[in-house]
Amino acid sequence: MATTIPIIKAPAAWLEISLSCQRLGHYLGLTITFTNTHNTNQELVFSNQARKAELLGLLVFNEESKRIMPVHNLIVKPIDSALEKHVLAPGAAFSYQLAGTMTKDGLVFPGAIFALNPEENYHLRFRYAGKESNAVPLNASHNLLIG
Repeated sequence: MATTIPIIKAPAAWLEISLSCQRLGHYLGLTITFTNTHNTNQELVFSNQARKAELLGLLVFNEESKRIMPVHNLIVKPIDSALEKHVLAPGAAFSYQLAGTMTKDGLVFPGAIFALNPEENYHLRFRYAGKESNAVPLNASHNLLIG
């Protein structure tokens, strides 16, 4: 019987990912910054046309560090699936913003819904190419939520 050998991709050694969060009422903006830490140009292939960043890259954890999986997800098949390639010079960065909404149902993105308990605090990370960003806190308090 033939065995399948898994393909393991090594993390991108040149890549550093940082995450920042801005919350204005019910709006939640997450800025993901990809930085080239090496002394040569590097190519970053990143596109969120299929809305996979919210579903596969965004990591939501509760206070006990248990990962919260989305209760609803939608991967959109784009009409034009051209990859977006960004050449990053040494020390250069590329930023992308995920826009979500905090509702009574939780953290809502066009491609995913994370059911959050308004009585708990959470932390968010972003994972891409085998690397994880810093953690940012998220308070899901009732007084900050809408409909």
